Amino acid sequence: MKLNIFYNSLPTDNISVFCDGSCSPALKRSSAAFLIPALNVSRSWTLVPGSSILSAELSAIDSSLSFLYRAHEVYKSIFVFSDSKSAIQLLSSNGHSHPIAFNVLNTINLLKVRGISVSLVWIPSHVGILFNEQVDALARQEVISPSIQFENHLSFAEKILVVKHKLQSLFHADLYSFPSFHAKHRKKIGPASYLNARSRKISVALHRLRSGHNHLNSHRFKFDPQCQSPNCRNGCNAQENANHVLLICPFFDRERQRLRLLFTRLGIPFNLKNVLCLNDSIDKNSLLNIHYALSSFLIASKLINIV
Repeated sequence: MKLNIFYNSLPTDNISVFCDGSCSPALKRSSAAFLIPALNVSRSWTLVPGSSILSAELSAIDSSLSFLYRAHEVYKSIFVFSDSKSAIQLLSSNGHSHPIAFNVLNTINLLKVRGISVSLVWIPSHVGILFNEQVDALARQEVISPSIQFENHLSFAEKILVVKHKLQSLFHADLYSFPSFHAKHRKKIGPASYLNARSRKISVALHRLRSGHNHLNSHRFKFDPQCQSPNCRNGCNAQENANHVLLICPFFDRERQRLRLLFTRLGIPFNLKNVLCLNDSIDKNSLLNIHYALSSFLIASKLINIV
């Protein structure tokens, strides 16, 4: 109500502009739009891939002011209405670090030379302000059905994100080319707390068990002439591999009891993939509990000195 009173009280030698941006992570697309009710003018466009919602909001302000600057109309003041606090705060703090913000500030200075002042006004979104709802609809429609591609410059932060996402996609493409589920289970780059331990000795043992390159007889028998058999050193008639020592070997039944009880409580199948925390469908807290129980089992069974 107060905004409507303020808007209707503006002198006729002033002009108002409504700006908005929209961003769809699912479509990986950002758009912007502006509306000048007094001139019955509206524009909408799509920004280059990698543009953030902040860039979209700034682009709307930039293009609207550039439009009015090129129009050569005589106005005393321009009121720019936007529901983006971040965009207005950046411009108010002379945000020259963002390329679109730099363009906006430059256009504002050019308008000042003509004797035209520019006021940036924040308005709340989705509260029934007619023109703001109209420009919001324009921006959302543009992000769904692009019409015009605007070749804006990305900010330094946006360029870093583009490079990061590209490296992630290349990393995953390379990682998923390996046939082993040990490599395929990760969905993002970075350390996972349930795959590593503070103790280097435990971390080394865990990674050896996951990779299959360890000191258990099944692997040693392939290259170590001193290893006489791939079978279990505790007398079991089975190959001594990660699956056997962690899940089956009766020699470690007592030490394995806590680990089994945890899986029963969590209702998770007791298999090698789950025990080694390589099933990313399990929630993170459960994976952490499994990780701690497995570490304790390796220490109690003294397998940490064998693996």
